[in-house]
This record gives sequence, C-alpha cells and structure tokens, in this order.
Amino acid sequence: MPSIQEALKKALEKDANEWDKDQQRIDKEKTMPKHLFKPTNNASRATFHFIRDNPNLTQKQLAFELGARGFKETTVSSLVTQFIRSGFVQRVDGKLTALIQEYQPIKVKDFKKKVTIIKRRPTVEKTTQQHVDTKWDAQQLLSTLSIVQAKQLYTELKQIFSN
Repeated sequence: MPSIQEALKKALEKDANEWDKDQQRIDKEKTMPKHLFKPTNNASRATFHFIRDNPNLTQKQLAFELGARGFKETTVSSLVTQFIRSGFVQRVDGKLTALIQEYQPIKVKDFKKKVTIIKRRPTVEKTTQQHVDTKWDAQQLLSTLSIVQAKQLYTELKQIFSN
C-alpha cells in the first residue's frame, strides 16, 4: 500500500488528460441501471391468482394462507376488499370467487361520497313600515292609555300648541 506522500506525488504528476480519463471512469461507475431487479412480490397479482385457483375460501382463510407465503394478512384483506369493489371478485355467503380469469390492475376509484356545498343566498333585511291608521278616534286612544301616560300626553300637547 503506497504511503500518502507517494499518492500525492503521483496525483500531482498527472496531466489534465489523465484527470479527465479518471473522471470519466468514475462517472461510468456512478451511473446505475434504472431497474436493479425485476419485482417478483406482486401482492395484488398473487392474491387474485390465489382466489381464482382456490375458490370458496373465506377472506380470513385466504389471508392466513397468503400470510404463510410471506404476504401481510392486512394487505391481503385490503386487496380482497378492493377486488370486490372493482367487480373482479364476488363474495357469496362469505366465500370468495373470481369473476374474471386474468388479473387486471386495480383502478383507483373515489369510493367516498362527494359532498356538494350549497351556497345560501344572502339574506335581505326586511324593512319594517309603520302602520298608520288614517282613521283614529281620540276616545279609543285615551282608553288605551293609563292616567300617567294621559298626563304626559297632555303636557306634551300643551307645549306644542301653546307656542
């Protein structure tokens, strides 16, 4: 193994072309292929094929069997529910059977009900109009007033008409 001093001397002796070659070699080493491996653990496909090949199993039995093969039971149970909603699998008396022969990827659907917002019209204030009777009777007015109110009315009218 060369010492640090020898490695530095060797690096300083290189010219620009050698540096470029080294950089190109490093760049080639850094580039990685886009797909390092082919996915083999497709839980959706395996679940569907298991339902198709083994009809009349319950969802619990199916989750247990696929769980023994390395799939999560909750994942399998969720996939079965999605298959039923998508119409690929049916459940009759708790037993699952495939309705189609070949696996199809599950298309995402929005299963929640859409909420529609109804905008309310702005409220308009009701204008109140005073009801004025054109026909009135002094006796009727005086009969509705108390003695104190009648005295106050008398003093107010006296001030109005005395000026």
